[in-house]
Amino acid sequence: MFADAPLSRRFRAQVKVQWKRILWDLRGDSLTKYRQKIQSHTDSIILLLSTFIWSATDRIEEDVKRHAQRLDELLYQAPQFNRHQD
Repeated sequence: MFADAPLSRRFRAQVKVQWKRILWDLRGDSLTKYRQKIQSHTDSIILLLSTFIWSATDRIEEDVKRHAQRLDELLYQAPQFNRHQD
């Protein structure tokens, strides 16, 4: 429909369409419904991201524990290794 029209004309047409949608929405309580939907979706996204973050945090903590244990083992073995070198 607007593919051959200049950019400014297409922009104005889109602004008109969006403005009419806003006016239509303001007539009813649909703006409140949209806000509620957006809030619901935002809450869902935050919950999902929090889950990912906690999962990653758990994996990082496990890795740190494994590395700390390995370092402790190496520190314990270091004097023995030095004695065999002498």
